[in-house]
Amino acid sequence: MVVPYRYDEAGFFAPQGYVAPVRLGQLWYFITPKGKQIPTLGYDAIEDYHWRSWLVCRQGKWGLVNDYGQEIAPCQYEDIRRIDEESRLVFGMVETPVRRNGRWGLLDNKGREILACQYDDVRTIHNGHAEVRVGNQWHWVRLFTH
Repeated sequence: MVVPYRYDEAGFFAPQGYVAPVRLGQLWYFITPKGKQIPTLGYDAIEDYHWRSWLVCRQGKWGLVNDYGQEIAPCQYEDIRRIDEESRLVFGMVETPVRRNGRWGLLDNKGREILACQYDDVRTIHNGHAEVRVGNQWHWVRLFTH
């Protein structure tokens, strides 16, 4: 696929090849392999997140876009932690830690908030549980039943 010269910058198609980021002026958009721009308001930044989604930023807030260019989590989070490859491969971790109003929670792989943003920190998701911190205390929280 050759991207037309109308864009100021173009990124790569992800391994699955459904969309690629392009910059037009100050804003970033997604295009399909056929060069069609996916209609959005545009983003201030787009970063490759992991094999099925992209991190997007609009006005200082972060969200998630799936591999088809559809926004699955709106740009309402102050921070989204990257899932390292080892956690994803070894533990099967696909939950995404997000911070809103200074508190941490979790999104599932479809962008749904499965753990409300009410904790001081969130880490180590394993076997349907997350480790959460409230004050100085760490606790295990069950995310779903098997």
